[in-house]
Amino acid sequence: LHRVSVVVLDAETVGPLGTPTYAKVEPKDPYRTTKILQLCKAIRTFQDLGLHVIVMTHRDIRNEIEETCESEMNIQMGHFLCMKAYNPGFVDTITLAIEYEAFYVTAADLSNLQDDWRFPRKSKAFLRNNPELSVSFTCDNGQFQPIFAPGVVPGNFCIEIDEPERGSQPKSEMAGSYAGDAGKGYPSTNGDA
Repeated sequence: LHRVSVVVLDAETVGPLGTPTYAKVEPKDPYRTTKILQLCKAIRTFQDLGLHVIVMTHRDIRNEIEETCESEMNIQMGHFLCMKAYNPGFVDTITLAIEYEAFYVTAADLSNLQDDWRFPRKSKAFLRNNPELSVSFTCDNGQFQPIFAPGVVPGNFCIEIDEPERGSQPKSEMAGSYAGDAGKGYPSTNGDA
C-alpha cells in the first residue's frame, strides 16, 4: 500500500490563471493578484490537510506565490513545488500525479480522458483503478473548498500499487522486448547488428 501524501494542482484552472497567449508581452490581467491569492488559498488548504503540493503552470509564478504567501498566508515553502507545464495544464497535471501516485486537481473536462491519445494505456488503467485520486473543488465567497471522493481522508489515504516483482525486468512499451535490450531502438551491445 502507498499512502497518498501529494496533490498536484492545475494552476490554469485552479487559479484560474488561464492558458498563456504566448505573445511577446502578456496582456495585463487586472485580476492576477486575486487569482494568485486563490491559488495560494488552495495550496494552504491542502497543506493544512497534511499534503505536499505541486503546482503545474505554464508561467513562472513561484515568485508571485512566495510574495503572496509572505504577505497573505503561512504556506510552508518546504512542502511546495512549482513545475513548468509544456502541454495543456491538465495533461501535465495528471501525468505528474500518476508519476507521484498523487491526488490531482483540475477544473478541466476529464470526461473523455479514457479516449485521449496523450495518455498511455498504463496511465489510463492507473486512473481508472484509482478514481478517488481526482479531487474537485469549489470557490465560494473567496474560500477554496476541495471535494474528495467519499471515504477519502486526506493525509491518511492509501492506494494499492502494482509494484514489479523484485528481480524482474520491466517490459518496455514494445511488445516482446525487455527494458535494456535492443528492442527499444538502442544499438545492440554484443556486436551483433
